[in-house]
Amino acid sequence: MRIVHNSLAKIAMTKRILSKLKDKRTLVFCANNKVAKELGCKVHTSKFHDQDEFEKFIGDTSKHNHLAVCKIGNTGVSFKSLDHIVINAFDSNSENLTQRICRSLILDEKDKVSTIYIVTSNEKAELRWLEKSLEFFDQNKIKYY
Repeated sequence: MRIVHNSLAKIAMTKRILSKLKDKRTLVFCANNKVAKELGCKVHTSKFHDQDEFEKFIGDTSKHNHLAVCKIGNTGVSFKSLDHIVINAFDSNSENLTQRICRSLILDEKDKVSTIYIVTSNEKAELRWLEKSLEFFDQNKIKYY
Protein backbone atom coordinates (compact mmCIF):
# COMPACT_ATOMS: atom_id res chain seq x y z
CA MET A 1 0.00 0.00 0.00
CA ARG A 2 2.94 2.32 0.50
CA ILE A 3 3.54 2.27 -3.25
CA VAL A 4 -0.12 3.07 -3.96
CA HIS A 5 -0.27 5.81 -1.33
CA ASN A 6 2.86 7.49 -2.72
CA SER A 7 1.79 7.11 -6.34
CA LEU A 8 3.09 9.93 -8.51
CA ALA A 9 0.05 9.56 -10.78
CA LYS A 10 -2.33 10.00 -7.82
CA ILE A 11 -0.39 13.06 -6.64
CA ALA A 12 -0.47 14.55 -10.14
CA MET A 13 -4.22 13.91 -10.46
CA THR A 14 -4.87 15.47 -7.06
CA LYS A 15 -2.86 18.56 -8.06
CA ARG A 16 -4.88 18.77 -11.27
CA ILE A 17 -8.14 18.62 -9.35
CA LEU A 18 -6.94 21.29 -6.90
CA SER A 19 -5.89 23.60 -9.73
CA LYS A 20 -9.46 23.44 -11.08
CA LEU A 21 -10.81 24.17 -7.59
CA LYS A 22 -8.46 27.05 -6.76
CA ASP A 23 -11.28 29.32 -5.55
CA LYS A 24 -13.25 26.62 -3.71
CA ARG A 25 -12.95 25.52 -0.08
CA THR A 26 -11.48 22.06 -0.41
CA LEU A 27 -10.32 19.53 2.16
CA VAL A 28 -7.79 16.94 0.96
CA PHE A 29 -7.24 13.64 2.77
CA CYS A 30 -3.75 12.20 2.24
CA ALA A 31 -1.98 9.06 3.42
CA ASN A 32 1.18 10.72 4.69
CA ASN A 33 3.09 13.97 5.23
CA LYS A 34 5.17 13.58 2.06
CA VAL A 35 2.11 13.48 -0.19
CA ALA A 36 0.41 16.33 1.70
CA LYS A 37 3.46 18.60 1.25
CA GLU A 38 3.75 17.70 -2.47
CA LEU A 39 0.29 19.14 -3.17
CA GLY A 40 1.39 22.73 -2.61
CA CYS A 41 -1.47 23.75 -0.32
CA LYS A 42 -1.75 24.45 3.39
CA VAL A 43 -1.04 21.28 5.41
CA HIS A 44 -2.15 20.19 8.85
CA THR A 45 -0.68 16.93 10.12
CA SER A 46 1.06 15.74 13.26
CA LYS A 47 4.38 16.85 11.71
CA PHE A 48 3.18 20.11 10.10
CA HIS A 49 1.03 21.43 12.89
CA ASP A 50 -0.52 24.92 12.83
CA GLN A 51 -3.50 24.64 15.17
CA ASP A 52 -4.54 28.27 14.68
CA GLU A 53 -4.75 27.92 10.90
CA PHE A 54 -6.50 24.55 11.28
CA GLU A 55 -9.15 26.13 13.53
CA LYS A 56 -9.62 28.96 11.01
CA PHE A 57 -10.13 26.46 8.20
CA ILE A 58 -12.63 24.47 10.27
CA GLY A 59 -14.61 27.64 10.97
CA ASP A 60 -14.40 28.98 7.41
CA THR A 61 -12.31 32.02 8.36
CA SER A 62 -9.04 30.93 6.76
CA LYS A 63 -7.60 32.93 3.89
CA HIS A 64 -6.56 29.59 2.34
CA ASN A 65 -9.04 27.63 0.23
CA HIS A 66 -7.25 24.27 0.37
CA LEU A 67 -6.13 22.22 3.36
CA ALA A 68 -4.41 18.83 3.19
CA VAL A 69 -4.63 16.55 6.21
CA CYS A 70 -3.51 13.03 7.09
CA LYS A 71 -4.86 10.87 9.87
CA ILE A 72 -6.84 13.83 11.12
CA GLY A 73 -10.33 15.07 10.39
CA ASN A 74 -11.99 11.68 9.82
CA THR A 75 -14.16 11.99 12.89
CA GLY A 76 -14.85 14.53 15.59
CA VAL A 77 -14.23 17.56 13.39
CA SER A 78 -16.99 19.44 11.59
CA PHE A 79 -15.71 21.60 8.75
CA LYS A 80 -18.04 24.45 7.83
CA SER A 81 -18.96 25.31 4.24
CA LEU A 82 -16.78 22.84 2.37
CA ASP A 83 -17.31 23.00 -1.37
CA HIS A 84 -15.28 19.91 -2.20
CA ILE A 85 -13.41 17.02 -0.66
CA VAL A 86 -10.55 15.24 -2.38
CA ILE A 87 -9.63 11.84 -1.03
CA ASN A 88 -6.14 11.04 -2.25
CA ALA A 89 -5.78 7.93 -0.07
CA PHE A 90 -7.91 5.46 1.79
CA ASP A 91 -7.47 2.02 3.29
CA SER A 92 -9.36 -1.22 3.83
CA ASN A 93 -11.40 0.25 6.69
CA SER A 94 -14.60 1.30 4.91
CA GLU A 95 -15.72 3.25 7.98
CA ASN A 96 -12.76 5.63 7.60
CA LEU A 97 -13.67 6.42 3.99
CA THR A 98 -17.33 6.83 4.91
CA GLN A 99 -16.39 9.29 7.66
CA ARG A 100 -14.24 11.27 5.22
CA ILE A 101 -17.10 11.45 2.76
CA CYS A 102 -19.45 12.54 5.53
CA ARG A 103 -17.25 15.59 6.22
CA SER A 104 -18.91 17.09 3.14
CA LEU A 105 -22.44 16.53 4.38
CA ILE A 106 -22.24 19.43 6.81
CA LEU A 107 -23.52 22.11 4.48
CA ASP A 108 -24.53 25.63 5.42
CA GLU A 109 -27.12 26.06 2.69
CA LYS A 110 -30.16 23.86 2.13
CA ASP A 111 -29.71 23.42 -1.63
CA LYS A 112 -25.92 23.27 -1.66
CA VAL A 113 -24.26 20.18 -3.11
CA SER A 114 -20.75 19.09 -2.24
CA THR A 115 -18.55 17.24 -4.70
CA ILE A 116 -16.26 14.48 -3.51
CA TYR A 117 -13.31 13.34 -5.60
CA ILE A 118 -11.78 9.99 -4.75
CA VAL A 119 -8.45 9.46 -6.46
CA THR A 120 -7.62 5.80 -6.86
CA SER A 121 -5.16 3.60 -8.65
CA ASN A 122 -6.18 0.62 -10.73
CA GLU A 123 -4.74 -1.80 -8.15
CA LYS A 124 -7.27 -4.55 -7.43
CA ALA A 125 -6.96 -4.26 -3.64
CA GLU A 126 -7.61 -0.53 -3.64
CA LEU A 127 -10.55 -0.90 -6.05
CA ARG A 128 -12.09 -3.58 -3.78
CA TRP A 129 -11.74 -1.27 -0.78
CA LEU A 130 -13.42 1.52 -2.71
CA GLU A 131 -16.28 -0.69 -3.85
CA LYS A 132 -16.86 -1.94 -0.31
CA SER A 133 -16.76 1.58 1.12
CA LEU A 134 -19.25 2.97 -1.37
CA GLU A 135 -21.80 0.17 -1.14
CA PHE A 136 -24.07 2.10 1.26
CA PHE A 137 -24.19 5.25 -0.89
CA ASP A 138 -26.69 5.93 -3.66
CA GLN A 139 -24.95 4.47 -6.71
CA ASN A 140 -26.85 6.85 -9.00
CA LYS A 141 -24.94 9.75 -7.51
CA ILE A 142 -21.52 8.23 -8.12
CA LYS A 143 -19.68 8.94 -11.36
CA TYR A 144 -16.50 7.12 -12.35
CA TYR A 145 -13.91 8.65 -14.68
